[in-house]
Amino acid sequence: MPANDPRIELPASAPDGEYIVRLKVTDAAGRSDEGAVMLRSQGGVLRAVDPLRDHSAWIDRAVVYGVVPALFGPRGLADVTARLDQLSDLGITALWLAPITESPPGDFGYAVTDYFGLRRSPGAGEDLRELIRAAHARGIRVIMDFVPNHLSDQHPYFTDTIGGAGGSPYFDFFARGQNGSAEHYFDWSNLKNLNYSNPEVQRLVIEAFAHWVREFDVDGFRVDAAWGPRQRAPDFWPRWRAELKRIKPDLLLLAEASARDPYHGHNGFDAVYDWTDKLGEWAWHGAFEDEANTARRLRAAIEASASDALVLRFLENNDTGARFRSRYRLGRTRVAAAMLLTLPGIPCLYTGQEIGAAYEPYKDPRQIAWDDVDGLRGWYQRLIALRRDNPVCDRVISACAMSLRGNRSLSM
Repeated sequence: MPANDPRIELPASAPDGEYIVRLKVTDAAGRSDEGAVMLRSQGGVLRAVDPLRDHSAWIDRAVVYGVVPALFGPRGLADVTARLDQLSDLGITALWLAPITESPPGDFGYAVTDYFGLRRSPGAGEDLRELIRAAHARGIRVIMDFVPNHLSDQHPYFTDTIGGAGGSPYFDFFARGQNGSAEHYFDWSNLKNLNYSNPEVQRLVIEAFAHWVREFDVDGFRVDAAWGPRQRAPDFWPRWRAELKRIKPDLLLLAEASARDPYHGHNGFDAVYDWTDKLGEWAWHGAFEDEANTARRLRAAIEASASDALVLRFLENNDTGARFRSRYRLGRTRVAAAMLLTLPGIPCLYTGQEIGAAYEPYKDPRQIAWDDVDGLRGWYQRLIALRRDNPVCDRVISACAMSLRGNRSLSM
C-alpha cells in the first residue's frame, strides 16, 4: 500500500506468502531511484529474504518453456501471446524467450548489435509489453535470453575500433591478446569477447540487464555463456545479482553453465544447467543411444548431476540439434518426459516439444503446424499436473529447496 511518511511500519505477522516492499526516493533536483526488498511470511512470522542467498518460492516450482517466436507464427511475439492460453493449460509457469535484442539479419540472436534494442522480426516494444502483461495475467513469468559475454563484430562499438590503432574510446571494451587482436571463443570469430576488467563494460552490462527489468518488467534472465565473464572477472556476477535483485527481488537468474561446477550456484545465480563437466555437453548425452544400458547410464548421469544449486533439466533446447522425438521415437520420448518432470530441479520444455515437433533451431526453422499427431501434449499435461498437485512431489521439491537454501552461501 502506498505511503509517503519517512517511517513505514509493517505488521509482525501476515498470511503465509511472499511480499515485496518498494521504496522510491526523489531528491530536490527531481532525480529518483527505486529499490525493493522481499519479505517471506511463514507460520505467522515475517522475515526479510536475503537477496544474495535466497530466491523467490515460485522458482522452486517453475516449469519453464523455451520460446522461439518465429516458430509460433509470422508475427513473432504476437503469435506467442495468442497461444498463452494453451501454454497455461499445459501447466507452464515461465517462458524463456530466445534472444530478441538487435542482431544481424539471419542470426539466431546471440550476435548482439544493441543491448537496448529489440529486433524487428519478433515484433515491436509494444508486442513485448503486451506479451508480458498477458502472461502475468495468467500467472506466467517471462524471462529473456541475454548475452553478456560478447558483442557482434557488427556492433557499432567494435566497428569503431577497426583500423583506429587503439584510438577508439571502445578499444578497451574488448578482451585482447598480446598482439592487440580482439579475442573470441572457439570458432565464433564474429563474436568478440568483452573486457570485464574495464569498469565501463561492467556498468554497460548491468545497465543493459536492468533496462529490460525497468522498462518491460521481465521476470529474469537465462544468461548465455555465463562461464565466460566468470573467467575474466569472477567477482562480477555477485555484484550484478545485487543490483538486479535490488530492482526486482523475485527475478530468476539462470546461468548457462554446468551445475557440476559449484561457482555459479554460489556466485550470482539461482539455477544452473544440467551439463556434464565438459562445457556445453548435456548431462544425459548418449544415455539413450544404447537401449541395453539406458537405465544404467541415466542413473549415473542423475547421480553425477547432484548439486547444491538448483538444476535446470531438459530433453532439448536451442543447442541439442534434432529434436528428442525425432532421434529416439515416441516410446522413449514418453519415458524421458516422465523422468524430466518427476526429478528435483526446474524442468524445461522447448518450443513444440509437447507435440513432438521436428526441426532444428539453428537451421532456419519454419512455423510449427501445432498438430499433436502422437498425443504427446496430454502426456506432458498430466505429468506437469502430477508434479504440481501430488503431495509427494511437492514435499520432495520443497525439501530440496530448503536443502539448497541451507547449503548456499554466495561468495562476495
